[in-house]
Amino acid sequence: MSEHSGSSVTREFVVAVLMPGGETTNVTVPQGNYSDFWAPRIGQNVKVEISAKGDKVRFDKADLGISFAEHERRQRQGFDSKLGD
Repeated sequence: MSEHSGSSVTREFVVAVLMPGGETTNVTVPQGNYSDFWAPRIGQNVKVEISAKGDKVRFDKADLGISFAEHERRQRQGFDSKLGD
């Protein structure tokens, strides 16, 4: 018998989505279960994917603005540029 005392945290984000008709609607988007995710900042524009029925929304994994790897690359680039000063 094994006991698990840990718990997982599922984050959700409320985002304003500009719909194809031009109206804006607020939707709740789950963080997603993939390793290359960097949480968007308040006010940041990010891409989302909406199901054909319009009932499910998720972050677009191809958006570099929410990529952990891209965030790390930009951090390294900023650090390296400071070294060159």
